[in-house]
Amino acid sequence: MHYLLNQPILFRFFFVSALITVTWTCLMPLDEPVVNINNFDKVMHLGAYFVLAGLFERSFPNHFIKVGIIALIAYSGLIELLQGQTGYRSASLADLIANSLGVFCYLALMPIVRKLAKPPATKAASCTG
Repeated sequence: MHYLLNQPILFRFFFVSALITVTWTCLMPLDEPVVNINNFDKVMHLGAYFVLAGLFERSFPNHFIKVGIIALIAYSGLIELLQGQTGYRSASLADLIANSLGVFCYLALMPIVRKLAKPPATKAASCTG
């Protein structure tokens, strides 16, 4: 199982799937909020970009710091601009900030995530004679 968890190609599939889902969800018309709790949508934004950041980091392990952070924040900005053009959604600086916080929260927790994702060390067989 740990072999699969260390395959970037698998995470690239999940990353692209998540990007498609986030893009579609952010650009489709919204009738009414599903949950009516103050700032709940900001928590959802933060969570979505935390997951996107994790998937990016697992997909491109050597490029998250140099490329991933900027790419995800730029993607967030693009989504907000596109929402402003739809006529039924609006661009929001608060959403962009929440999205960016999700990326930076993942960055802060990245060492812990990497440690949890590392396969357990195998014990060397000892020879007793």
